[in-house]
Amino acid sequence: MEKVTKFLLQHSVYTLKEIDKTIKETPLETLIEKPKKLPKRDALYLDVIPENMLRRLLIKKYDNSIVLITEEKGEFNFELINKAETIIFADPTDRSKFFKKLIDKYISENKDFGKKTLSELIDSGKNIKEDWEKLVDNEPAQTSGACCSFTVIKRGKVLFAIILNYITGDIIIACEDFIAYKNVDKIKKDDRFSTWNDISFLSNEEESENKLFVTYLGKQYRQFYYDANIIPETYQPLYEEAGGPMRILHLSNLASQKVNFILSNGEKIGEWLPWLAFCKYSKDLIAYSIYPATKTFYARDDLLMTPSPPYSILEGENEDFSLNLDKLKYISNPSRYREMIIVLHKNNDSVASFIEAQKSRPIFS
Repeated sequence: MEKVTKFLLQHSVYTLKEIDKTIKETPLETLIEKPKKLPKRDALYLDVIPENMLRRLLIKKYDNSIVLITEEKGEFNFELINKAETIIFADPTDRSKFFKKLIDKYISENKDFGKKTLSELIDSGKNIKEDWEKLVDNEPAQTSGACCSFTVIKRGKVLFAIILNYITGDIIIACEDFIAYKNVDKIKKDDRFSTWNDISFLSNEEESENKLFVTYLGKQYRQFYYDANIIPETYQPLYEEAGGPMRILHLSNLASQKVNFILSNGEKIGEWLPWLAFCKYSKDLIAYSIYPATKTFYARDDLLMTPSPPYSILEGENEDFSLNLDKLKYISNPSRYREMIIVLHKNNDSVASFIEAQKSRPIFS
C-alpha cells in the first residue's frame, strides 16, 4: 500500500472512531429528530451527524479537494466530480430505519431514556446487540448492524472500502494489504493495522446445499426481483430487508449461516459499491453486473435500476475495472445511481452458470 493511501486509511479509521463516539454520546431523542431544510426529507440526525463529521474530519481537515458524495448531500455540480482526483461515495447511516426503531423501543419503555445516550444505556446493562437482532429477523448484529460506510475512488479505481458497525462497534476494512476488522475501543489513534482480525471468504458444502441468498426485498423491490427472474426459485432469500454495505459479510467467515450469493436488487450505489473493494482484494469472490430483460420497465428516481453496458459507469474487468465517472454528468444526484450486482464465491459454478446465461458481464472473475 502506498504511504499516501495508508495515511488516508488511518485518517478514515480515526474519523469513524469519532463518528462512533459522537453517535453514542448524543441523546437518543436528538438522534431521531429530522433536521430542517435538507434535500432528503426523511433524513434524521442519525444520517446528518455522520455526514457532517465525514466532511469536517475527512475533507476539511485532510484534503479539501476530495469530493464527498452522499444521498443527504443532494444535487452536485458535475464539474466538481470531473476535476477531482479522489471521490468518496458514502452512506452515513445504512439501516437508519431500524436504528430509529431500536431507539423508539427504548424511549417507549421509559420516556427518560430519550435524554440518555446509547453509551449510558449500555453502561446500565442494556444489551444493544440482542435488542437489535430481535428487530432484524434475528440476523446476527455482526453482519446486520446499522453502519456508516464509504468507498474511496482514485482516478476511477477502487482504493479501499471501510465500514463502521454502529451496533457492534467494529470497523471493517477492505484494502490492498488486508481485509480485516477491529473494535473501535481497541483502536489507538496511531494504529498500524498489525493486530486486526482477518476476514476470509472461503466457501463450504453447507453453502451449496442450503440454496440461500441475501438481498433487499422491501417496498416494490420484491416484485422487481421476481420479474427479473435471474435465478431459479429454488434459491430463497434469507432475510426480507437486508442492509447494504454489510451484506458482503454474509459470504465471509463472520457469517453464522452460509449463503450462495448476495445481490444488489437494483439498489443505489452506496449500498453495493463497498462490496467491490472486497471482491478486488479477495481471491475468493467474483462479481457480475446483470441487466435482465424484464416485462416491465423498472426505474427509480428517473434512473434505470439495471443499466446495460452503454449506460453503466462500471467498466473493465479485474485489474482493468474502473468507474467511468464521466457518465455521472447526466445524473443530478450521483448517489442515486443504481445497478443489479451479484457477488458469490469463485467456485460456485452452479450460480455462476445461471448468471452467465443471462444478460450479464463479469466485473471480477
